[in-house]
Amino acid sequence: MKFIISISLIFLMFSISCFSQEYDNLQKAKQFIEGNKFKEAVTILKNIVNNDSKNHTAYYNLGRAYFGLKNYEDASEAFEEAIDLNEKEANYHFWLGQSYAMEAQEANIISQAMLASDILEEFEKTVELDPKHIPGRIGVINFYIAAPGIMGGDIDKAKYNANELIKLEEKSGRLALARIYLKQEKMDSLKIQLNILERKYEKDKSSASLYNALGYFYLNINKIDEAIAAFEKQVQLNPESENSYDSLGDGYKAAGRIDDAIAQYKKALEINPKFKPSSENLKKLQKEK
Repeated sequence: MKFIISISLIFLMFSISCFSQEYDNLQKAKQFIEGNKFKEAVTILKNIVNNDSKNHTAYYNLGRAYFGLKNYEDASEAFEEAIDLNEKEANYHFWLGQSYAMEAQEANIISQAMLASDILEEFEKTVELDPKHIPGRIGVINFYIAAPGIMGGDIDKAKYNANELIKLEEKSGRLALARIYLKQEKMDSLKIQLNILERKYEKDKSSASLYNALGYFYLNINKIDEAIAAFEKQVQLNPESENSYDSLGDGYKAAGRIDDAIAQYKKALEINPKFKPSSENLKKLQKEK
């Protein structure tokens, strides 16, 4: 009897030791992911899942590591494994939706069509499991805005989810509504949302991308002054971004203000000397002068 008890204790201690080692390795892999050391994380996490094929947390983090390496197919497979083991975790579905979306960006039109329903299904499952999951709600909205109707795009559903998002996080919801109105070319409604965002979040950079999109919309319909005003607002909101100055340069170039355009492209290159759009525009304008 004593011998059996001793064996049992040894086995129990061995199991505890193995579990502790696996936990420590998982924590180390998470730290690597947070530090953008994705290859190191993959090495650790592959070893964990090879020894413990039921560890859904390890599969989830393996997916995050592959995603960081832009290896989206392997990321999707890892997230799928995590969901097979624990389908009730909203984050797993959200990241699988993200991974499918990145796969679609690199795929041909046929593959994009095949992935579209999977992307939407994962984002909707995220929100179903956790109605307060803000990134998941944003994923649903972005899909409905960007996808063609034949692939499931639906502006009315996007608007419904944007209004639901406002209840959870007003800024994100109003940014989403503004994108919807821009997509619909409803400029008056767009400006109402922008005015609210400016009033409530005066110095927040998140509106800068909207002013960027608005500026190019105005350029496309030849409303140059309005485009410049939007780009100037973008610079005001995000003066650390090379793209802000590049966009304003595009506005000045369209207005025939070549010296002003050159000055803006130079500012962009001061921030990022390798920023190709400003570099190419600057060379072109300097040759034309």
